[in-house]
Amino acid sequence: MKTYHEIALRDIKSAKIMLEAGIYNNAVRFCQQYVEKIFKHRIESSGYEDSDFGLMHTHRVQKLARRCEQLTGIAFTKDELLLFSALTDYYFDTNYPSDEYVEIDKETAVMVYEQVLALQEKYEHRIV
Repeated sequence: MKTYHEIALRDIKSAKIMLEAGIYNNAVRFCQQYVEKIFKHRIESSGYEDSDFGLMHTHRVQKLARRCEQLTGIAFTKDELLLFSALTDYYFDTNYPSDEYVEIDKETAVMVYEQVLALQEKYEHRIV
């Protein structure tokens, strides 16, 4: 069985492929999926049991980040928390038809991808 971490690594590779292909909505969505799954990996590996399926079934990255802060002692910066909120919005607003649907431009996609890579470099060893 694949772990959240293994799937997350595939997601960040997919984000790069989508970015290079100019498919920017998918690129930011895969960035969101990477961060979500890294946090879920940490939560799951701590022995957390989600009996009501709330936390482990959410796509709200900032909610997962708060739990990771509790488990690891990491204090995410204000900018990182803003990124987590944006990633959650991108997950929904680039994926489903609604009044909030958006098309992501190249500049935004590159910025998000680079911010997620910076998070990976800064925290993954403490989260995984």
